[in-house]
Amino acid sequence: MDPVKVLQRAYQDELLDALRAEGAAQGVPYPHVRALLLEVARRERAHAEALAEALRRRGASLPPAPKPEEGGWETLLRLLSEEGLEIGRASCRERVFRAV
Repeated sequence: MDPVKVLQRAYQDELLDALRAEGAAQGVPYPHVRALLLEVARRERAHAEALAEALRRRGASLPPAPKPEEGGWETLLRLLSEEGLEIGRASCRERVFRAV
């Protein structure tokens, strides 16, 4: 497979994860979960920017920005899990009750 195509696909994947995390963070009522999602978004954007720089060095164009689909809790949990940030029910309950 063409290395430029691999970089372009990876760029889109990283940017999509950043957009998903940002979108999920907007609808989360729990500050600690929102902060985790925004951290994921920051990391994913940094990955995307590194890939964009690699594409620029090769004189390749950036692919179009992906459009994030609506995601539910499954998408949110997958994003956090992929980043090694597990949020279990007990953990969420403990943090919610501590905040009250």
